[in-house]
Amino acid sequence: MLILYNDIPNKVGPNNWLTDLSINGAMGLLRQQFPDIGALISCQWGAILQFDRTDSQKWIQIINIHNNHWVMAAQGFGINLNNVLIYDSLDTTEPHPHVVYCIAQLCKTPIGKLTISLMPCQVQKDGFNCGVYSIAFSTALAFNLNPSEMRLDTARIRDHLRECLLLKKMEPFPVLKSTISCKNWRPKKIVSFDLFCKCQMPWYDPDCVVKRYKLLVVCKTCKLSFHDGCGKIPKKAY
Repeated sequence: MLILYNDIPNKVGPNNWLTDLSINGAMGLLRQQFPDIGALISCQWGAILQFDRTDSQKWIQIINIHNNHWVMAAQGFGINLNNVLIYDSLDTTEPHPHVVYCIAQLCKTPIGKLTISLMPCQVQKDGFNCGVYSIAFSTALAFNLNPSEMRLDTARIRDHLRECLLLKKMEPFPVLKSTISCKNWRPKKIVSFDLFCKCQMPWYDPDCVVKRYKLLVVCKTCKLSFHDGCGKIPKKAY
């Protein structure tokens, strides 16, 4: 359970980078208000890749990338409910490997395949509001709004977040323009990843992979793949 400490609203300054306390506080409130939505758990578990698989087909999670950036991932929303949606206020063209690993731990996917939709969303014009944007996108989805169809009022979003944390109740963020419908769920890009081993995790080039997923051995007999960090690799796999 995420705990909202009383001093968290004071940590949302005019231009500071949000810490995990503020992010977790907002996710904790959303979890309380929307108990049917899964995940919304402490982002610290993602930092060490220890997320538990969610028990819900519909979930939302804010993920931190190496203490440098916040993004939001979700599943069960939009047209294709099996795809995982990523909302990134930096408008990246590829999902970061760490985010892909976190998603693979969280979601229920068909065996052997993970499909991610990179969704269009408002791009931040500064270097410190990614956490606020991620909370705003998460809140929009929870309230059945489409983050791709709204333009946040950036002059008011931090005051709004501070008030939500103070009142301990999340509300949709102020916008300059938003459409009522949720029809525009078209992603800007769709990427798929093969999943391996009993852990059902992806594999990247060893230079950018987490240590325990670095070694991937394919059995010559059964053609199954094994991570060295997931347990003893059968001798026949060498």
